[in-house]
Amino acid sequence: NECLLSHYFLEHGKTKEEKLNGLENILRVFAANFYGAIREGKMELDMYELVEKDGTITKDFMDSLSYNSLKKYYNNEVVLDKSIKNDWVNRSHYYMKFYLFSYAICISVATVVASKILSGDKTMLDNYLKFLSTGGDVIPKDAFLILGIDIESKDTYVDAIKYFDSLSGDASINQTFNGPHGANRPIYITHDSVIDSLYAPLVNRQYIDSEKNI
Repeated sequence: NECLLSHYFLEHGKTKEEKLNGLENILRVFAANFYGAIREGKMELDMYELVEKDGTITKDFMDSLSYNSLKKYYNNEVVLDKSIKNDWVNRSHYYMKFYLFSYAICISVATVVASKILSGDKTMLDNYLKFLSTGGDVIPKDAFLILGIDIESKDTYVDAIKYFDSLSGDASINQTFNGPHGANRPIYITHDSVIDSLYAPLVNRQYIDSEKNI
């Protein structure tokens, strides 16, 4: 619903600010819940693997893990303050049995559903209404199958990233905002490593020997 609402503001906003708010919201939500959750989910996996090897999780370990993770994902595009290494202190998610990956899964499904509905796919709209009526009667994996989406397929996540890319590369959006980077500078971040980081734990449900899959 948030994807649909954001796109509605983007398409039908009465002012430039309303359109910009719609675009900013969906980009922010996707970036945080997809890339952010995958990045921190990989951190959580590294923590578990350390413990399984009789290691000890310390402040110094977490500081290094957090900073290096951010450095890897942001590359040289963002200047990181040294204090950012302490960001892990604010997270309880790391101790919730790989809860973080669910954010990435759900935003991927949401963007795929929204993009198809917005393109006029009536079948997806009908499936979406059926999906909403399931309540808590079925497990999430089976509920998503009602939408025709298999969360164990890499295509689901590739399609989600393509939708994200389309928002930054859409000609009408660039014409509306025409920011300082120009109208022909779409953001392409469809890294295979990101997809693999999300996909591997889905397949390896026990999270044992996951390193070879990441």
